[in-house]
Amino acid sequence: MSPRLPGFAVEHGRAFDDPDVARLYHLRRTYPAETYGILLELAPERPVVLDAGAGTGEIARAIAPRVSRVDAVEPSAAMVQAGSRAPGGDDHRIRWIMGTAEEAPLSGPYDLIVCGQSLHWMDWDVVYPRFRRLLAEDAFLASVDVDDEPPWADALRAIVRRYSANRDHIGKRREGQPLIEETRGLFTRAGERRTAPATVRQGVDDYVASHHAMSGLATHRIGAERAAAFDDEVRRLLAPYGDPLELSVTARVTWGRPL
Repeated sequence: MSPRLPGFAVEHGRAFDDPDVARLYHLRRTYPAETYGILLELAPERPVVLDAGAGTGEIARAIAPRVSRVDAVEPSAAMVQAGSRAPGGDDHRIRWIMGTAEEAPLSGPYDLIVCGQSLHWMDWDVVYPRFRRLLAEDAFLASVDVDDEPPWADALRAIVRRYSANRDHIGKRREGQPLIEETRGLFTRAGERRTAPATVRQGVDDYVASHHAMSGLATHRIGAERAAAFDDEVRRLLAPYGDPLELSVTARVTWGRPL
């Protein structure tokens, strides 16, 4: 079995089963709108798409009006419930499937498989062969990463390291490389595109709370007292930057074929 990336053990992924994590998930940085156009350019018109590790279905809900069907597979019941109730989550073209990408019942062939910041939670030795079987001929697997490196990023990472329940997590992982590049030997890259930066304004309270929708900082994992202390430290860090904060967010889409 391929070793998982540091900080992405199975037990860390179970944090997303918690209802409070799912409730806060919408506060995390979203993909720029350009991301969805890039993804759909990789597939024929009105494709059948698999969104693997869909979370609350940010990708599935965005592309649903332009596809024949999108299967949104996600192992957390709390995330599926939050996604199905979110704007666009009841679109008839979305088929919500609760289960893992490794084992959930899936109906290919798919004209595109998308993993939005989710490949690191999967067993690559299982999902790559499975994705290969599920893809239509010449169809692609695409991985989406999001990047926002505000001026306070390094100081924030130091705070996160002190509080995170994921003690094996890497602070600044991959040194700028797309996550899919970590799966060398299982994937042949065909291309990559990065979106233009999108400016996002977010209130300090929402920005701070968004960190508790992350595995290592989920309140039920670090405890209410440590969560409050984390919040206080981050607020002090952000004090010079105003409220709301201004963030520059980009997404990177990397695509290719599983081997």
